[in-house]
Amino acid sequence: MSRLSSSPCEFVVECSGFKAKQLNSADRFLLRISWTPQTEQKAKRAFRTEQVNPLIERAAVALAALLFGKLSTAGQMRVTRAGECADYWLPRLQCALEISGTTNAREVRRRHREKVAQALANPLRWHS
Repeated sequence: MSRLSSSPCEFVVECSGFKAKQLNSADRFLLRISWTPQTEQKAKRAFRTEQVNPLIERAAVALAALLFGKLSTAGQMRVTRAGECADYWLPRLQCALEISGTTNAREVRRRHREKVAQALANPLRWHS
């Protein structure tokens, strides 16, 4: 995020097929994430010592977990098995959750379409 913005970094989060009481029936909100200089130094060290793709994927999972924890009181997330077309099951919501990260803003729309299609192909036929 520090490559995009100084702290705080802002994202518009759109909720599709998902209603949260905390949003008062809105389907989008502004997410503001901030970090300290110490956190930024740790992130720079991680980028120097780890492969980028797994690092970006873990960051995306962390953001999704924070958002899910904030927006859902249904609480439970279970990791899927390989080939189940999603990353997590949300049993109480009967939802499949697919998480992906990228460092290229131009890829977001295409990747979103691909990941939605992938999640909707889940074997339980749960919505995403």
